[in-house]
Amino acid sequence: MKSLHSGYLFALGLAFCIAAPRAQYNAYSAWLGDLAGGSGGHTVCQFLTLPVSAAGLSLADGASMDASSVVQFPANTGFFTRHKFMVSHLEWLMDLRKEFVAAAIPVADFGTAGFFAQVFTPGKFLYARDIDENVSNPSLLEYALGASYARALFGNHLSAGLSLQYIESRPEDQVGRALALNGGIAIVPLPWFNLNLFMHNLGTQINYGRGPELLPLNAGASMVFSVLKQPEDGNRQNYHCDIAVGCRKIADEPLRINAATEQALGTMARLRLGYELSYGIAPTEIGLNGGIGFTFKNYGFDLGWKNVSREFGAVWGVSTTMQLADLTPKTADDFYRIAERHFNNRRWNLCIEYAEKALELNPNLWKAHTLIARIDALRRRESGLEIALLYTGNTDGAFLPQPLASGEGRGGLARQAAVLRSLAAQFPLHCLIDAGNIITPATPEKKAAIAGFYYNAVNYDAIGLGENELVFGTSRFCGAAGLKK
Repeated sequence: MKSLHSGYLFALGLAFCIAAPRAQYNAYSAWLGDLAGGSGGHTVCQFLTLPVSAAGLSLADGASMDASSVVQFPANTGFFTRHKFMVSHLEWLMDLRKEFVAAAIPVADFGTAGFFAQVFTPGKFLYARDIDENVSNPSLLEYALGASYARALFGNHLSAGLSLQYIESRPEDQVGRALALNGGIAIVPLPWFNLNLFMHNLGTQINYGRGPELLPLNAGASMVFSVLKQPEDGNRQNYHCDIAVGCRKIADEPLRINAATEQALGTMARLRLGYELSYGIAPTEIGLNGGIGFTFKNYGFDLGWKNVSREFGAVWGVSTTMQLADLTPKTADDFYRIAERHFNNRRWNLCIEYAEKALELNPNLWKAHTLIARIDALRRRESGLEIALLYTGNTDGAFLPQPLASGEGRGGLARQAAVLRSLAAQFPLHCLIDAGNIITPATPEKKAAIAGFYYNAVNYDAIGLGENELVFGTSRFCGAAGLKK
């Protein structure tokens, strides 16, 4: 099944990648291949590599299913069925701060649109000094504004997503601007398994007046195993356990490998614990991270922390979340109309998906049953598993429409030919047969010739001779109609 929206999505990403300088990606390739992170200091806007939520901080690279996914794991938003919002605050090393807001809006028959903003500031340095040991008040402001789009495919077993963000960096009196693309795919072959592949910060270069600077390219993978599947409709289980395993490579940093778990007890509390290590170097990172979350109906609060190094200690983040049910819940007829639009555009899988949603609400909705049956029939026809037998006969010389009391006419060879051609177009494999009695024994030979013209025009596979043709005379009829015995 092909999706027009998804085609636009990947075309946009491909065009964006091709437009950027090739030398930039040669450099990225070299640094990504340096798994130990020995080529540090070549990129800017490092705030783009920091987590954006408390859950993301405590789960490391565990693919989240909240509003933070619009920037971190955009493909996951394609599975959303409810509107989700988030406001988050992150306290990093040396009093650095990051603010984040996001919204994910799923739209039926379209996909999920997302919007987000993140702001990075130095906070307040109490003991900052310049090179001459004078008191310094450093100035720094970096922010990003972006939007995302994702769509689920193949019955929610695959989702593709992209987020595009405008970045502005203002260290002191300098200004740099860039565009960055985050993208990924999420694969859900089984209800309890999610595989997420992602690449972030693929974009243009920033120039502060000293030459172009690269964004910190960020690539990785995340696998989440759900011991008990957490339903997306918000009806939480009394207990569930998610286990996340991931890896991430940032251009200036060593390869990170991490594992985390989220335990939910009851319908309100969630505990998180994880560990992260760096490949190829003697790590200074302690690697432990954890957090706690609370949910009350459609509102949530999360607190996360992470030990970044022995020298500087831990960082922390706090997030508030909200999700909304549909303001106007869809009825069975609403789902049927969506399914009908997919049918008209030959999107069979999506049509069946929405028709089944309609039947969940109204099992007696005959229109939805009929739509699914039509798709099954069309698939059989296209694969050559269904043959149509089209049968006509017993016209008895009525070549023109017959008048009725209402003044309208019915029948006639012209109308019959139009119906047969329409049916033949719907069935690639068909057999067209006429059983005879197209004339009467008293039919003139000129009219028999018209019958022959009609047979040739419709292109029957087989023509029978009925009782009328036998009385008329088979040789006489075949000769007048130009048919072979």
